Amino acid sequence: MARQKFLRNYFLPRLAALSTSKTNISERCALIDEILNSSDRRFSRLNEDLVNTKANLNFDVLKDICLVCGVPVQPFGDKATFIEVVLLKRRNAIAHGEDTLVAPDDLDEIVNDTITLMRSFGDALENRIVLQTYKAA
Repeated sequence: MARQKFLRNYFLPRLAALSTSKTNISERCALIDEILNSSDRRFSRLNEDLVNTKANLNFDVLKDICLVCGVPVQPFGDKATFIEVVLLKRRNAIAHGEDTLVAPDDLDEIVNDTITLMRSFGDALENRIVLQTYKAA
């Protein structure tokens, strides 16, 4: 499983590049051959394009980041509405000049929920590193 994540890290950006370019069939076949013969490829670095909020972290983007990092998304499922409505919708409204108010009574809850969400993701990622579960095959 860890090997698959490393290979995803390597090949996903290349597949994305194929979808936006006019790559000929021989280049596509060469990529498929490389994927099929990649058992000896070593992980060297995380491709930064794969961990990208796309300027607006919505729940689908968080799911993608969790997938790439090998972090389970289920613990964050109950925060999908919070991310989409409370954070993203308000952020976009403010960024586009709309009058969006946050009640002072709601501010502490929003801050606490945001920090809790960030810490939960950081803890899940750190646990994978400390426990070395990213190495499990």
